[in-house]
Amino acid sequence: MEKVLASGAEVFITGDLKYHDARFAEESGLAVIDIGHFASEKLILEPFGDFLRSKAKSEGAELEVFVSNSEIDPFKVIA
Repeated sequence: MEKVLASGAEVFITGDLKYHDARFAEESGLAVIDIGHFASEKLILEPFGDFLRSKAKSEGAELEVFVSNSEIDPFKVIA
């Protein structure tokens, strides 16, 4: 968190924020967006699969890449 502040950033986007880091950010006036560990990884799966396919093709390698859609976020919002 100290490195983020030293960089001059106004907003820090993360997928896994710890309580004390959140408090430190709050006290320091740094805006934080915590999209959650699962959601942050879910966003990159398809693009990363595409990258791997493209890289393998450019290297002349045969590679099958499967991106799972069966995993779900273990955290639920209870209202």
